[in-house]
Amino acid sequence: MVHLSPVNTLYFSELLPAAAPRLWQQLTPVLEEHAIPYQLLTQTKDIWAVDYMPVQVSRTEFVQFRYDPSYLKFKKYANKRTDATPVLAALPLPGATLNPLRLDGGNVVRVGQKVIVTDRVFSENPGVPPARVREQLSEALRGELIIIPADPHDFTGHADGMVQYLDERTVLINDYRGKEAQLGQQLASVLSNAGLTCIPFPYFPQAGSYSSAVGAYINFVRVGPLVLLPVFDLPSDEAAVYQTERLFPGCRVVPLNVAELAKDGGLLHCVTWAIDQPGAHALPQELPEPSAHSYYGRKQFQKWGDTTQPGRPLDLRDRYRGSLLGATYGDALAAQAAPTGIPAQATAVTQLMLFTAEGLLRAEHRSVQKGIGGAEPQIVWESWLRWLGTQGATPPGGYNPEKVTSGWLSRQVPLKHSRKPAPTTWKALTTSRYYPPEAVPNMSMGADPLVRVVPFGLFHFHSTAYAMEQAAKVTAYTHGHPVAQAAAGWASATVAQLVHGASLEEAARVAYHLLPPATAGGDLCRYAVDMALQLHGKPTHLLAADFRQFMAGRTAPAALMGALYHALQFRDKPETALTEAAQVGGRSMAALTGALLGAHLGESAWPGGWSSRHDLAGLTLAMADDLFTRVKGDSFTLDEEWWARYPGF
Repeated sequence: MVHLSPVNTLYFSELLPAAAPRLWQQLTPVLEEHAIPYQLLTQTKDIWAVDYMPVQVSRTEFVQFRYDPSYLKFKKYANKRTDATPVLAALPLPGATLNPLRLDGGNVVRVGQKVIVTDRVFSENPGVPPARVREQLSEALRGELIIIPADPHDFTGHADGMVQYLDERTVLINDYRGKEAQLGQQLASVLSNAGLTCIPFPYFPQAGSYSSAVGAYINFVRVGPLVLLPVFDLPSDEAAVYQTERLFPGCRVVPLNVAELAKDGGLLHCVTWAIDQPGAHALPQELPEPSAHSYYGRKQFQKWGDTTQPGRPLDLRDRYRGSLLGATYGDALAAQAAPTGIPAQATAVTQLMLFTAEGLLRAEHRSVQKGIGGAEPQIVWESWLRWLGTQGATPPGGYNPEKVTSGWLSRQVPLKHSRKPAPTTWKALTTSRYYPPEAVPNMSMGADPLVRVVPFGLFHFHSTAYAMEQAAKVTAYTHGHPVAQAAAGWASATVAQLVHGASLEEAARVAYHLLPPATAGGDLCRYAVDMALQLHGKPTHLLAADFRQFMAGRTAPAALMGALYHALQFRDKPETALTEAAQVGGRSMAALTGALLGAHLGESAWPGGWSSRHDLAGLTLAMADDLFTRVKGDSFTLDEEWWARYPGF
């Protein structure tokens, strides 16, 4: 279903181009390219046009509420109260009916015949009984009034920072978690009782100024086939773009950097008076081809070669090493009969993770040297078959035996020790065809794939959605159940976000929003993430029996939930996290716990003495360094040593 907005004209304060010049330079070419009419409002005193301009109640009727919000009560804001009467008089629009109630336009969200307003409207009108306020608003706005609790952290108390219209029966709401979970539950309850379906939308507020609106992606603008989405140069931007694209199929999502606005507590919807203007022409229903200056889609967050993230204390190499080492150590601890510490030997979980990394590096080298890209899943599959050769097994027919010993990894003696993986993986590798690899017909939702796809998150951290997509694709070669594929995608995406420097909670939630919607696989993984986020803080032995039983199930969502729970619960005690996870859920859960904490905390999370007492620690560190290096040479210069290490075939 294409969700087209009835809005056909946008108005902005004449002060906006000077107040937010970067935004204005991004915005106007987009509007002009798509033939969206826009005008500047004269005689305004601030840029927040939606608040002081009248509310449209029909195509030819407007209601002008009293604009005198309590947050402008201080003297320094005395000259910020815009009188909309002369502003409106200068426009080719009918006059507005005056209403004595104090109400900002940003506190009005219309959903079909319903109108959503926060309870801030009662404190803004202290001399009017709440029942009378309700009656007058319902009559003036010509709709069923829904009063929701205001966000106590938003000094404006506006509804447009909490809720957005999707269709006449559905709304998007901020994905309130953690300390704000109670607000989210209250909000969803009120809207659900009013007959509306609620869909959580990415929401990543940042600690800092009380007035900042950073992370409130829901304050977007819809006009015709466009969705103008605020972004903030945060790792979570990609999840917001991706989620918006899925919610508005057939529309074009345009990310606009709103840093100039966010610091003052407002975003795109706040500065836009969007109306269905009488007499205006209908907007085009078909999207034009993007012009050379256009920017649509997901951004590259990191250029290769940079060693640090802006403002982040850990460099990328440290996160790579920490993540792969953490997975290796968790695997080794769980392999012991009673996990008490290193030394121990890693299992096929670690071995296959290293061969996944090798496949990614060979695919990258092939792309650089031969100009042939897009073969990453195939080459990772071939790397897994190389691992099969190290175990003394015969790869599927058609596989070139010379490839088994090509490159440096398959020749390493510690990898030749026979350590069979779970039966599902072993059967898929020994019985599936060599080329092209295809999804297996089994319905296994085992946890094995979650660790071996960790390198996708490290290698493709610049695009979390792509890391998830590729990880899920290769998982299908051994595990046919959508749950296993979705969980593997989540694991890779979460690692990618942690490499960016996101917190554990933020990383988990970004990956949560990238999971496939309305599918059994995505829904079960979302449940697992939800439970982990809600339960952390409670000691394992105090968890309800059904949660402990779920985490001990050795399935992909169980490993996902357990790994995230233990990483959150013991983030300050990484060694304890591995030991506890190993006891509860085995090697996949413990290894994924280590991968998450290592990407979050870096190599220093793990005791320095462990590496000398672990059979694969040296190989793991070497592989982490190579993943960080990515490639040597270029399309004109062949690095012979690198080609021998990671041949591009």
